[in-house]
Amino acid sequence: MDSGESAISTAFPQTLRDSESILAPILIGYDASRVADAIPAIVETASKTVPPVTLTVQRTIKKKEVSVKRVRGIWAGVDRSPGSYDYFARCIDLAPRQTAQRGLGNWVWHIGVLELDEPEDPPPSDESLAAVRLDVTGYRLQDHGVLGARQLALFRHVFVESFLTLDPSARVSGGQRDWQTSWWPSPPEPSTGPEEPPQPEEPTR
Repeated sequence: MDSGESAISTAFPQTLRDSESILAPILIGYDASRVADAIPAIVETASKTVPPVTLTVQRTIKKKEVSVKRVRGIWAGVDRSPGSYDYFARCIDLAPRQTAQRGLGNWVWHIGVLELDEPEDPPPSDESLAAVRLDVTGYRLQDHGVLGARQLALFRHVFVESFLTLDPSARVSGGQRDWQTSWWPSPPEPSTGPEEPPQPEEPTR
């Protein structure tokens, strides 16, 4: 299983603007008077829209292959660490009764959202618009594809649509942000995880 990492940057070259990759950044120029302080709620809405699913995975325990249950869900919050993204969302596979903080090492992918005060290359030509950027800051590959791709695609779609709901004139550039029901045709199996996902004020780093 491979992984990829990306660092914070305000550069947004044309190749990324034209990309439809699920891993490409998304840059949104919006009217701050319409969106106001809704970005934390947008991140939370996108994370809660992605339904948790129960998975059966194979693990080696005492030299024996056994089937164990895992719940794949999204954990989101605010990151107050200096030099970090403003908001984060992580897709994590949790064991039964395991908390998100203890299960951070079982991440599938993670996202950082940054409010850009002075973006170098924003999509809107109108400099009066505010800008926010979504980066896929980490991901894992399995069977020649992105692990948790359905969850990631749905999160990105809801994130963008939430901005467009508040500001229909928002300018969007970047990678995949559309959604097709064929990508997730069957409803997920009900989760056996915690009823309410933990929402700590500070992420464990």
